Amino acid sequence: MAGDRGLALVVVGLIAFSGLWVANTRSSPTQPTTAAVTDSARDADFLKVAMERQMAEVLMGQLAAQRAATSAMKRFAGQMVTDYARLNSELKRIAALKGIRFPVRLNSEDQASYEFLATLTGAEFDQTYADRTLLRRGAALAEFQDEAAHGAHPEIKRFAQQTLATVEEHLRLIQDATAQIAVTTAAVGPALGFL
Repeated sequence: MAGDRGLALVVVGLIAFSGLWVANTRSSPTQPTTAAVTDSARDADFLKVAMERQMAEVLMGQLAAQRAATSAMKRFAGQMVTDYARLNSELKRIAALKGIRFPVRLNSEDQASYEFLATLTGAEFDQTYADRTLLRRGAALAEFQDEAAHGAHPEIKRFAQQTLATVEEHLRLIQDATAQIAVTTAAVGPALGFL
């Protein structure tokens, strides 16, 4: 009996020890925690959205440089193309480090926007492009601010921090261009019998 109790205590001790060992190996630093996986996924999502958005801005900026009626909108579109073409090369480098493929075509929403914009001309094009760009620049600003403040991956966070000033500048520029469109429409519209 005494030997059976001793054996039982040894078995119980081994079970308890193995339970502790399993618990410790599951939370070891070599395995990612849920928070680390979530942060990594959030960084990857930011990167994917930024790549899609910037590719769309280049293509729509090229379209705007051809179709815009006002010089302010053409200048803005040219600035978008120049800046985002440069930033896209940096994004491609970071994406390659993370194993994320750079998109080769517009997503369905951006493709639909591009196709719709391609049907417009003159003041209607300028206003629609400006409205779309204002919304997207505002959303991009919030995304870049969040990543710059809370990003986990150092390269992606640094990219967001360095690009934030450019995103803010684009928002200011499109606001200025939109104001010029409003002034031009107000001045020209009544003279032409519009409004």
